[in-house]
Amino acid sequence: MTDAARLGRRVEELARIGGSGTTVTRLGLSAEEQRARDLVVSWCGGHGAVARRDEAANLYLRFAGADDGAPVVLVGSHLDSVPMGGRFAGPLGVFCAVEAALSLVETGRALARYVAAAAWGDRGGRRVGHGRPHVAGECAR
Repeated sequence: MTDAARLGRRVEELARIGGSGTTVTRLGLSAEEQRARDLVVSWCGGHGAVARRDEAANLYLRFAGADDGAPVVLVGSHLDSVPMGGRFAGPLGVFCAVEAALSLVETGRALARYVAAAAWGDRGGRRVGHGRPHVAGECAR
């Protein structure tokens, strides 16, 4: 079962990395983005997850499944932000993926297939220049 209190604590904990008030500035490929990845990995310690970071700075937390040949269930989002981005924009998908995987593991039953929680690197666009500040209502245009 999902632990809502744990999820709430994690939202607050991650928001402190680059956060100020209700906004977060955690640019891709920055020390803050790496601290965020390290924090997410620490949440999975003791739950059997294998962490891997690829050459593109994507983080994968893989939880073992019973059927090695079955397709992996891959869910997630990103941990970086544009300057002054929202604290949930991106990380919410990572929070939910990690919490769902941990909740399944904590039942004590074997997963039918591998589950991987992903945090894709630099979704905010730093590789091709600095991300633009968030503008309220921008997505509605």
